[in-house]
Amino acid sequence: MIRQTLELLSNRIEEERRVIVEIMGEGASKDYAHYQNAVGRAQGLLIAQRIIADLVKTTESEDD
Repeated sequence: MIRQTLELLSNRIEEERRVIVEIMGEGASKDYAHYQNAVGRAQGLLIAQRIIADLVKTTESEDD
């Protein structure tokens, strides 16, 4: 159950990250500050995904 929840959360985070990257790729940043903010948000989402992936691995080894 927890693994499914973590995977669902990871997928949702990936969707958000893709939206940010797509917007940046289209050049929609108003200025450099907006660009920096978007990069920071994307980096934060990647960090969250890594943490979730680690949790999934931990729960898998606990199940064994």
